[in-house]
Amino acid sequence: MRFSRFGAAAAAVLAILSLSSSRCSLLDLPRGEVTILSWNLQTLFDDRDDGAEFPGWSVAKGLWNAEGYRTRLKNLSRAAAAAFPGGPSILILQEVENIRVAEDLAALLPGSWPTRIVCEGEGAALRSAVLSRFPAVSARAHSVDPGPDVRKGDLRPLLEVVLDAEGVRLWILAAHWKSKLGGARATEPVRRTQAALAARRIGEILAEDPAAEILLAGDLNENPDEWGRVGGSWPTALLPEERAGVEPGWTDRILVARSPGDVGLGPFGLALWSPWEDSGGFSYVHEGLPERIDHVLLGPGLLDGRGLSFFSFSAEPEAELLSDDGAPRAWDSRNREGYSDHLPLRLVLRRH
Repeated sequence: MRFSRFGAAAAAVLAILSLSSSRCSLLDLPRGEVTILSWNLQTLFDDRDDGAEFPGWSVAKGLWNAEGYRTRLKNLSRAAAAAFPGGPSILILQEVENIRVAEDLAALLPGSWPTRIVCEGEGAALRSAVLSRFPAVSARAHSVDPGPDVRKGDLRPLLEVVLDAEGVRLWILAAHWKSKLGGARATEPVRRTQAALAARRIGEILAEDPAAEILLAGDLNENPDEWGRVGGSWPTALLPEERAGVEPGWTDRILVARSPGDVGLGPFGLALWSPWEDSGGFSYVHEGLPERIDHVLLGPGLLDGRGLSFFSFSAEPEAELLSDDGAPRAWDSRNREGYSDHLPLRLVLRRH
């Protein structure tokens, strides 16, 4: 496994913001509360041609322009700000093109955002990002060699950001795993590779500090009960914790615990807790069926009643984020309206 660094632009932004973050006021945030919004923004490209854009987003060909870009930013920032009173304190985003997009989005959000980090990845047109009203302590990106049979853009890096949240270090691992385009079974090995990378890194953190406050969040393109949905026909990147002993030789996965008490490093590997089990709603619709492929998975330090701890989770959206058929109101480039084909997840942590 090799560890990759940020691209020059992102590294420079991190350095500047780390130096200036102590001068930014956080008095507009609720004391003792951390509000987190995790959201796949659906191909959020800026209004410049950089050569890696998807078809349909070319400015030179007249398919995209500054007006559409501004409209998208306004729509997304308005929805993000409305998710919590006073807006969120942390945004974990997927499908952001570059640092400029992160800067432009942050400028439209309430409050000051001293931390704006975008994960650079070779061959990736869209990236993961973390924006925070808390200062960053450190940031790095982790990746693995995809091998000859995997496109570099499919094996997106894992973004690790450590924040100083009112004196508590909060570890955020922001991920965007491979989609099922090409077939769920055929693409599963890539998601399993990404799960193994996240599990290894979280294991390293917990080995140094078993009480570390760790959150794995993002679009994992896999339901928490994926193994059951495919009828146990093949190994999945997320596996229900109770199946761990039945499938002991299957190690490139993350266990999804039903109970917060089962979270942590155990004899069968890493188990994280998903609040989906106790919540309603969905985050995505595929072929008319609701799915829960977006996640906030909590480590033991966020469930022990000390420091920052889990308080609430919700995927229930504002009405304006839904289309008439009840699916997410995806962005429509032709009509210049909508938001994203994913719904945001809302997580609240409280200080003890």
